[in-house]
Amino acid sequence: MAKKEVAPVRTEEERKLVLDILKCVKMLRGGFGRHVAASVLMGSKKGVILEHDLQELDVYGAQVRMDRAGLIEALDLLRDQGLIVSRGSEYPVCLLSRRGWEVLHSGNMNGVLLPAPDVDEEKESARYGGLYDRDLYERLKRIRDETAAASGRPAHSILPKDSLKAVSRFLPQTVEELKLIKGFGVSKLEGLGGRIVEEVRRHMDRGKSFDYAESAQGGFESQVVPLRALG
Repeated sequence: MAKKEVAPVRTEEERKLVLDILKCVKMLRGGFGRHVAASVLMGSKKGVILEHDLQELDVYGAQVRMDRAGLIEALDLLRDQGLIVSRGSEYPVCLLSRRGWEVLHSGNMNGVLLPAPDVDEEKESARYGGLYDRDLYERLKRIRDETAAASGRPAHSILPKDSLKAVSRFLPQTVEELKLIKGFGVSKLEGLGGRIVEEVRRHMDRGKSFDYAESAQGGFESQVVPLRALG
């Protein structure tokens, strides 16, 4: 299974999610694990909640719009970052770490990550007019992800998806052309520019580029717009 991408906390909604999770773990006082914490945040009425009067907690139902899987994923990521610690083996319980206490009381989200939101592919395709090559995009994304794994950095910090989609649309075949795409500053060009241009050229050599006039008519599953055609 592919590892879920992560992203920094940016919105007020994401900030509230982090604080709600940390507050919930604090209020459970090391008596319960992550599944109970998720149930509290969802506003569940399952037996253990009512049995221990957990519906009386301030954070009960605070994240009622989130599903269990999403909350567990966020809990696990906060644990992996050292904001939450687990104790026990057979039935691990959750506690706040020192860093978790600091974030909860200061509200400072610097360096805190959450799972990146899933992208609605239909909406994303509409955003780009359907005109980007999905096959090339997936190969560029693999290059980006391998670079991120090797450097120990989040994938989005190496190169955002929007930049990859733009490359897959405009097909830059030189570093000079790549410079015209948003997101490719000097450091990005030095680090990944050559590999990306090489992959685009390889893609074109395989006969994957199409005439824009034809592709705009929807005659191809994979649609692209050559950068030089826009000049």
